[in-house]
Amino acid sequence: MKIAFRLLAIVLLLSCFACTRKNWQTVKENGFTVDMPGAPARNQQTAPTPAGQITSYTYSVELKNEGYTVAYTEYPAAALEKLTDTEKFLDNGRAGAIASFNGALTEEHPLKLSNYSGREFSADAKDKDATVTDRIYCAPPRVYQVIYERPKGTPIAGDGKRFLDSFSIEPAPPAAPQPPAAPQPATSAQPATAPQPAAPSNPGAEK
Repeated sequence: MKIAFRLLAIVLLLSCFACTRKNWQTVKENGFTVDMPGAPARNQQTAPTPAGQITSYTYSVELKNEGYTVAYTEYPAAALEKLTDTEKFLDNGRAGAIASFNGALTEEHPLKLSNYSGREFSADAKDKDATVTDRIYCAPPRVYQVIYERPKGTPIAGDGKRFLDSFSIEPAPPAAPQPPAAPQPATSAQPATAPQPAAPSNPGAEK
């Protein structure tokens, strides 16, 4: 089964950033933890895909010259289990994300987080004065994005690095123990079958 990779379309916010003072806090949500420079605005969206119904959740903080976003997409339980090529999956995700804001790739490298495969890439928006860095992690049944936006050409340092590096994925809770099997009723012993006499080695011979 070909899995449809649906990433959050990256909406550039630099033209409408509010002048908000940074107030760093640790955001601990369902399955992840991250440091953000303020209380994030939360949103969710559900859409049908070839892989089934999926829901995307976003947590974003908008400042004067920067944007900080964590997003994850929840896939049907069986969808990502059939994924056979994680790198190609991430390639498609990177291409789709960059296309969503008409960007030009400037750098890219693989990542690992809690044994989950990931990809970091940066791209310059062709239509706006902005650079976007996106870290994508494939953590079935979820795909996470950690997105940092800033003025074009600005390197990742200080607050941007703190935000990106603080992200962690919580380990999945252990599966609930299965109840013990009900005892089976004992079966009554069958009487032993009397041994049968062996057939003569040459049944046609006269005694």
